[in-house]
Amino acid sequence: MYWQHDGTSLYQAASTIKVPILIALFAEIQKGRFTLDSPVPVRNNFESLADGSSYSIPQEEGSNAFVHDAIGENLPLRALATAMITTSSNLATNVIIDAVGVDQIKADINRLNIPGIDFERRIGDDKASNKGINNRISGEGLIRLFRLIADGQAVSATASGQMMELFLKWRLPSNIKTGLPTAIQTKAHIGSKVGYTSSVSHEIAIIGIPGRKPYVLAVLTEWPSGQGTDQTISKVSRLIYDVFIQETCYKKTTVPKD
Repeated sequence: MYWQHDGTSLYQAASTIKVPILIALFAEIQKGRFTLDSPVPVRNNFESLADGSSYSIPQEEGSNAFVHDAIGENLPLRALATAMITTSSNLATNVIIDAVGVDQIKADINRLNIPGIDFERRIGDDKASNKGINNRISGEGLIRLFRLIADGQAVSATASGQMMELFLKWRLPSNIKTGLPTAIQTKAHIGSKVGYTSSVSHEIAIIGIPGRKPYVLAVLTEWPSGQGTDQTISKVSRLIYDVFIQETCYKKTTVPKD
């Protein structure tokens, strides 16, 4: 079953662009260019695509602080990829982008032959964003990326499994998860990637619920600046569950609703 509403429209990707970046990284590992243990220099000085001026990623707190603490040193790609996905470190992402190369990431994404994925620049390039140079993505594009990973077809079965492990370790709040009934939240295994700015809020997730095959849900939203709300994603998650999932999941058992 596949259902979409406005699934081909492009949105500013925010951190959801880290999904195809991860696939491009593993494509280069598959070629033998890197291993997950390859050391990569950590720097925080990047060139804006708008005018060539330099910018840096603001200090990240909590679980991502170790990436900033490593500036001037090396970190293995495994640690950088983990920070990029599980806690959405922007600095780790830019270090990976520079290691792989913008043009190479574009080439690896293009080989996937999935429309609705437009990678153009590093994270945090505000000058480029102000000129309309943005990474963009569609709901359908995200769904197809996650399906490749879930089906073991992104780069290789082994690489797909390693990537899915990272998404399953997502440490930040998931609005798709909070939209599910409480009884289901405690049983579900969810691999997620969230992206947001002041005007967009997105989430892509694979949801595994006992009694049925996992399903993939992407919700992309755009709001007037400052008026966005993550509640929309939770509401859509609950609607999809109630209309499409609950009946196929529990034909003999009724799950209490919140």
